[in-house]
Amino acid sequence: MPREYIRQVSIQTSLNELGDILFFDNFEIGADWEAQGTGSDWEVFWDKGNGFTNKAGVTLRTKETTPAENDFVEIYKLFPVIESRVIKATLNFYTPTIANIKQIRVSLIRDDNSNLKDAKVAYLPGSTKWQYNNASDALADIPDGAQTFLEAAWHLISIKVNYPDNRYIRLQSQGLNIDLTGLSMFQSGTGNGTYNGLYIRVIAAGAARAEISIDNVFIKAEGN
Repeated sequence: MPREYIRQVSIQTSLNELGDILFFDNFEIGADWEAQGTGSDWEVFWDKGNGFTNKAGVTLRTKETTPAENDFVEIYKLFPVIESRVIKATLNFYTPTIANIKQIRVSLIRDDNSNLKDAKVAYLPGSTKWQYNNASDALADIPDGAQTFLEAAWHLISIKVNYPDNRYIRLQSQGLNIDLTGLSMFQSGTGNGTYNGLYIRVIAAGAARAEISIDNVFIKAEGN
């Protein structure tokens, strides 16, 4: 039996033991995500040989055609509507130059066409801290969320949210393990139909040439 097949089965089995797996992507055969950014000042590409498992990942990069401009680039994925549950999203990311990045953001948005709930966390390298999207739809500092990432190294980000209670649960990031159960997420009260499901976004922004690579993205439901 091929070793790669055994490895994939082992990964999937481990993930399934942790909850109902909604999505898993290690970018081994490509990057089937939607992408957008500032004008034409960005690019997203499948990066074979540059992955957490040394296989492949996907790289997001701004082109810095106007150095003073704060450009952004994002990839996103939409899943079918699911019942309101506890959801956990985890990914690995890498950046060659952390100083060029103004913000790295991971968003989980749930919209069932009647109620939109927007949970997101953002890392700001310039101030070496994490923020979250609060009930007023504004970024606010996460208590005890100070962190410094090394360049040219892979790091883990994990966000866990409780959609039924409209609250965050936990942020884990390369040694940080922060209880967020006292923090509320933004909800609109009415869905806008734009997402119509569970929507994950990964964004990089910077005034200089911002670049990150991601790998091993998985999303799972952990409860009702």
